[in-house]
Amino acid sequence: MEVSYDDICRKPRLIKIFIVHYKPLINRKMYIINEFKKYNFTNYEFCEDYDRDTTAKETMDLYFKLNNLNPAQICITISHIEIYKKIINENIDLCLILEDDAILCENFFSILDDYIHILPSDFEIGFINNGCNMHASNITANKIWYDAIYSRTCCAYIITNICCKKLLQTIVPFNYAIDHELNEQIKKHNLKTYWAEPTIVSDGSSIYGSSYIMY
Repeated sequence: MEVSYDDICRKPRLIKIFIVHYKPLINRKMYIINEFKKYNFTNYEFCEDYDRDTTAKETMDLYFKLNNLNPAQICITISHIEIYKKIINENIDLCLILEDDAILCENFFSILDDYIHILPSDFEIGFINNGCNMHASNITANKIWYDAIYSRTCCAYIITNICCKKLLQTIVPFNYAIDHELNEQIKKHNLKTYWAEPTIVSDGSSIYGSSYIMY
């Protein structure tokens, strides 16, 4: 039986969802909105202010000082950083961040709720997607969260307020696109990082194509 978001609301540790979105990719946005509507989920926000087509170089230069990334990679990374700021400013304890190519599994919110309620006590950041087909080793029955030392792409990850505060101490200026930059930050801060198994979000780049090279 499907669980509505009204049911989930009665449980503790609610989260907000932020979605990094590139405005021209309307089909991606509509897919996510329609998925959320299935569960009457309204506590979400699309983050689309930092657009590769309109963000001034002067703005990009506030966050990034090198020349190894293209405007798309820079703006996506800025968007993640600005979400960390929103999480802190809105005093959100726990949050899910998606990129707009995320493909959600069936009964996504019900499973997500189960995963959240068994988070390890030292949890700071955890990846629930199957990025690059990477999976935890030694997967066993009745275990969801596995220790990790790096990201699994940034298509879908849960992050704590405390983790955001740590990241913002050192992530600007960044040196890499967000996936690889987080790896550096995880090492720098020794962040308690986890991968979820089974994964409940698929990276949609194989379906949509990479937004880094679109438009």
